[in-house]
Amino acid sequence: MNEDEGCTVEFTNSDGLMALYQKGFLPTGRRVTVTGHIRTVAETFTNKEGEVVMLKRPKITLVDAQIPTGGLGPMPKDKATNTIRRVGAVVKPSQAKPADLPEPQPAVDAPPVF
Repeated sequence: MNEDEGCTVEFTNSDGLMALYQKGFLPTGRRVTVTGHIRTVAETFTNKEGEVVMLKRPKITLVDAQIPTGGLGPMPKDKATNTIRRVGAVVKPSQAKPADLPEPQPAVDAPPVF
């Protein structure tokens, strides 16, 4: 997308979006899903001389805006960290140590037959 495509979305809220922005989680270029109610849609504005001028991009104003769970999309490549996150190690059964194996369960008698 080039600078002339798309639209500007303007919104205010008190749910911590500004804190996300200030911490660097909402840089320019990040794809974000925002929900809310549309207040206005504008393609023009009136300048100081009273002339009606076209906006470079249409502007949508939202009220009650929020980012739903899972609404933060990928970071731009220049802002993304290249850190590989490792939660745990993968152990092959042949490499397992006795301490890694689950304890054997005690034998259970067969249910009685009536």
